[in-house]
Amino acid sequence: MDDNLSILEDTKAIGKFVVTIKNKQNGTWQGIVEWIDTGKKHCFRSALELINLINETIEEKKE
Repeated sequence: MDDNLSILEDTKAIGKFVVTIKNKQNGTWQGIVEWIDTGKKHCFRSALELINLINETIEEKKE
């Protein structure tokens, strides 16, 4: 088993995501983020957009 995965399993997680970086263009990342618990996938065009997507999930779970 991957050591990083076992660390995640031992902590209380608000959300788990798989981030796949497909490309780096104009100094930022483009790729896909997948929510492990729901299977939802979303393409992002910048690292800032990725951070905002993850932050929205965290804010929704707090409510």
